[in-house]
Amino acid sequence: MRSLAVARRKILKTQDRQGLFDIPADEDSLIRHYSLSAADRLEIDLRRREHNKLGFAVQLCVMRHPGRVLAAGEIPPLAMLRYVAD
Repeated sequence: MRSLAVARRKILKTQDRQGLFDIPADEDSLIRHYSLSAADRLEIDLRRREHNKLGFAVQLCVMRHPGRVLAAGEIPPLAMLRYVAD
């Protein structure tokens, strides 16, 4: 059986892709994208154990913007972690 290797085309330039999929770290973007609602905080508090509340909140935020999950071993920007933790 023959394997067909298909070359992947890059539709977006690296800078454009980073702008869409990287986690922002500037204050304005943190406020706009990562402010948790009362319902979000209730979900986090009621259904999560103490040791994984921050992780759940961070995944929730990243799923909303930029619309993906964290990759294995990916560490979000410290500014984002601090903002969500506060």
